[in-house]
Parts: sequence; C-alpha cells; structure tokens
Amino acid sequence: MLFKQEFHQRLVDGTITTTYRWWKTAKVKVGNTYRLNSEGVVKVDGIRRLAMSDISEDEAQASGFESR
Repeated sequence: MLFKQEFHQRLVDGTITTTYRWWKTAKVKVGNTYRLNSEGVVKVDGIRRLAMSDISEDEAQASGFESR
C-alpha cells in the first residue's frame, strides 16, 4: 500500500486514521499490515465501498486532503 511521503508522519502519529482509494477491487486485505517505508506500518481494519458523494469534506480533510 503506497502513501506519498507527505502523509507518512501523520499516519505514524495517528493524525490520519482513514484513507480512501479509488480501486475497482481492493488491493489490500483486512487484518494485514503494510510497511510504510522505514517509518512504521499501517494495519487495515476494514474496507467499505463508497461513492465519492458519501465522503464529507470533514472526512476528506481527516484523511489528509484539503477537500473532497
């Protein structure tokens, strides 16, 4: 699971706890952990299918983006 470097510290310190991916099929598995370069790992706690319209501005910002 790849994350841009700009997100790494916020993922490691727990500021970002949710991310969104635009995949046709999931490329990760619930329960698996994925290395975040040498800075740590992330664990997938769940996967849900959502429409873009289901994601609020607040949720987009909480995942590290300025807007939806």
